[in-house]
Amino acid sequence: MFYEDLTEYDYLDEDAFTDRESGFYALWYRPAYTRLNIGWLEAGKPYSPGTVPTVFVEKLKGGPVD
Repeated sequence: MFYEDLTEYDYLDEDAFTDRESGFYALWYRPAYTRLNIGWLEAGKPYSPGTVPTVFVEKLKGGPVD
């Protein structure tokens, strides 16, 4: 499944939070904000590779950022 970057997210109508230990769904809601698709990749679809700053990678990992 492919979604163009920065298009409106419409894969699921609602978001849900799940208790990871029990698997019980605790809350469903419709976000009041517009969600955007970013980084949906699909085999056979072109994408732009490039250099990523180290600080960005560290932030994604949850590591320290100077």
